[in-house]
Order: sequence, then C-alpha cells, then structure tokens
Amino acid sequence: MDAAAADTLDLMHCLGFLYLRHGQPYRAVVILLVAAHVASERPDVLRTLCAALVAARMGTQALELLDRLAQLDPGSAQHPMIRLLRARALLLLGRRDAARAAFRAPPPGSPPESPPESPPASPQGPVLAEAA
Repeated sequence: MDAAAADTLDLMHCLGFLYLRHGQPYRAVVILLVAAHVASERPDVLRTLCAALVAARMGTQALELLDRLAQLDPGSAQHPMIRLLRARALLLLGRRDAARAAFRAPPPGSPPESPPESPPASPQGPVLAEAA
C-alpha cells in the first residue's frame, strides 16, 4: 500500500470513529466497512468497526468480526475492551448468561483468584478476651 492509500485509509478510519463518537453509528459502519475491506488485516480498523456494529445494534455481525479479530490478534481477545464488546454483542442477541461469562472471563495466564488470606495465627494459640 502506497503512502496516499495509507493516508486515505487513516482518514476513513478517523472519520468512522468521529461518526461513532458523535452518535451516528450507521454512518460509521458504512465508512468503516469500506476501510475494513481495504485493510482487512488491520486490527485497529476492525476494533473500531466492531464498536460501531455494537452501537448500531448489529450483534451477529459484531460477534463474527470479534472472532475474526481473535484469529488475527490472539493476544487481544482477552483485553477488557474486547471482552466488553463481546458481552454487549451477546446482550444484543439476548444471550445474557454468555454475555456475563464473556465479560467476567479472567485473562489467560493470570493467577487464579484465591480467597482472601486469614490473619496469621498467634504462636500461643487463639487469644481469648479477658472479662473485665
């Protein structure tokens, strides 16, 4: 891709983002679909398109795009914003339990949640309160 094409793509991406941020998700979807068609390997364009699809209440298309994005950039699949997008897309489809699970999934490689530690025991055993 030459410099002019890259600049045009960046302009389309920015314009789609501006439409999205200013409450016009359908216009954002149109511009970002063109940008994603030109640069189908750019995760930044695909993430913005996914956000626009969710804002436009197109949950099925957003989930398909999230799956494609996970194939392109496997490390980003557990990013909190991607999990939020997936949860919102699932909510649009009426899948509340799946949405809750997608949002609460811990990132891979993180230590499992452990119960809070109890205070260390006294070497003399439990301390009993003295009656006054």
